Amino acid sequence: MAPRKTPFLCWRQYSRFTGRRNRCFPGGGATPPLLASLTSPATPCRISLNLNLDRARTFPARIAAVLLDLGDLEMASLRETAIRAALAAGAIQVEHWGGLLNVDEHRRNDIKLEVDRLCEDAIVDIIQSSFPDHSILAEERGLIQEGSDHQWIIDPLDGTVNYFYGLSYFCTSVACCRVQKTASQVPLPRDESSLGDPLVGVVYAPQLDELFVAEKGRGATLNDRPIQASTLSDPAEAMLATGFGSTPQKIDWMHKRSVELVTRVRKMRVLGAAALDICNVACGRLTIFTERGIRSWDIAAGRLIVEEAGGAFSATEYEDHVWDVLASGKGVHQAIKDVVWVD
Repeated sequence: MAPRKTPFLCWRQYSRFTGRRNRCFPGGGATPPLLASLTSPATPCRISLNLNLDRARTFPARIAAVLLDLGDLEMASLRETAIRAALAAGAIQVEHWGGLLNVDEHRRNDIKLEVDRLCEDAIVDIIQSSFPDHSILAEERGLIQEGSDHQWIIDPLDGTVNYFYGLSYFCTSVACCRVQKTASQVPLPRDESSLGDPLVGVVYAPQLDELFVAEKGRGATLNDRPIQASTLSDPAEAMLATGFGSTPQKIDWMHKRSVELVTRVRKMRVLGAAALDICNVACGRLTIFTERGIRSWDIAAGRLIVEEAGGAFSATEYEDHVWDVLASGKGVHQAIKDVVWVD
């Protein structure tokens, strides 16, 4: 049989997560190894597609006890859904990588692509198929279905400008939090607790083939291997990443801060994808990440990943879903916070 011309996980097919399809994207681009390994027909898929939590609750108690308690089962289902959603978006990004891109919107320092919307549609469909009653806060569509005590916070393509220019540093961010319905009624400014109680965070960078996953209380991993944030205590030895935002006010604020920060650390980098920067803090490649004026969907998954990796995370929400953020190893956190948290 001739191989299919469409990718095994294109935006029209992502719900059929199977390895029995051609694992090569149009234009000769190979499937990233992580995607290929998760869907190989030679090995059982590590991600179940049909974990039915309601049905599992009807199992006899003795069977449930042998498997997982219901709390663990629910967490496993949240984790599985987040991973499936992130991988589906990553496959769409790889499918369109290097081809002609449809631009939905462009501004002086930012850009929106059709790929952003396609990724978000895939993620939302996967979440709603598993958890139809959950709320979703999405970058492109905003708040979908209010009223639930569980909220998914998603960035379908973080680093869109990098993606547009052909730089491989971009990712998808998917998080699920337990939220208090009164959190938004707390007056501004608010701290990171207004994001909710993080349960699961997943960030996937398809061109790097790196999958960061964290569950509350269970640590953080990169491609299934445990990770740990830097233990440095001297900022002079630190590698710092930042971003300058997309408005004149944010650019001016970060310019002033960066002049001071760059003299206190070993090196400063501007990489262009906040969610992935925070994950690189979590695995120790970076020591510090800080930025002004980034959005809830940029940080929700990374927050849990860096905290579960033993790092520190501080954030101040000064407009709805707009944050000043600092993620770092614990040893340098306060010293850098004293510099950044000054107006």
